[in-house]
Amino acid sequence: MTEAALYLLSDRHRIPTLRSIIGKSRERGWRVAVRCSTEQDAKFIDDLLWRAPDDGFLPHARSGSGFDADQPVLIVTDADACNRPDALVLFGSFDVRDGEFEGLQRLCVLLDGADAEQLNSARQLTEKLGKFGLSADLWENEDGGWRRRQAL
Repeated sequence: MTEAALYLLSDRHRIPTLRSIIGKSRERGWRVAVRCSTEQDAKFIDDLLWRAPDDGFLPHARSGSGFDADQPVLIVTDADACNRPDALVLFGSFDVRDGEFEGLQRLCVLLDGADAEQLNSARQLTEKLGKFGLSADLWENEDGGWRRRQAL
């Protein structure tokens, strides 16, 4: 069954949290898709992952590379993550198709806690998850540590 987690973050915590999620997923041998809402976000994440420290490099590509199906980490801006991900990370985009949860080990949503539109979209996503019998844990970063919250 798919585990779902929503991470309520300040802007400065989004990229370190994304790197951590990708790294832990790869340690488990999972393929990852990072779905962004805009090309600008996809380019931003791609650039940051390329500039990672040598000991923290995460092999990845943006969709359209010609080898998308072979990528351990694929950055996409649409719902077509053809690398058969075990983990799907939503970064600013919270649209998930019916049935897309099937086959996923983990669904992670990175939310900007100061963005009312993202919070509303995340609420709608949690309602959709509920219709499929799934629930989502909500985590908030406070003072460098994680605290579980009850609701958005």
